[in-house]
Amino acid sequence: MLRKLFLIFITGFALLGVYGCIALMAATGQISKAQQVFDADYFSTVKAVRSALRSQNITLVKAVFEDDHARIKARYNQEKFVYINLLKISQTQTKVEIAIGRSDADKENQEILLRSIAETLAMPDSRQEDDGGAQNTSVLP
Repeated sequence: MLRKLFLIFITGFALLGVYGCIALMAATGQISKAQQVFDADYFSTVKAVRSALRSQNITLVKAVFEDDHARIKARYNQEKFVYINLLKISQTQTKVEIAIGRSDADKENQEILLRSIAETLAMPDSRQEDDGGAQNTSVLP
């Protein structure tokens, strides 16, 4: 009985794919998440996240953008992945979660990314209408 429950639990995470692995790693303490709520609309925040990734020389691997949330997988340092989740809270607020790893350097990189996003959002031209690059894109390479 216990074995069946364990197998069902493991199978559930396997079906979730990459994001199931994130949840499992977070549950076992192998990664930590930094999060912040920004006083900016969802699409401006998506644009700021993409800009922050470029400014930190982080390579976008995969991104899925929906009308009210986004999931981004990127690679930095040629060996580590960055997982970013964005969630539209309201018309004027967006929550950003960044998961990299557990080391002090990873935590510092999470904070650097959050600061870079905040700085981009603070720029006057960052809240202009996006040209559709993130808004209507379902999957980026």
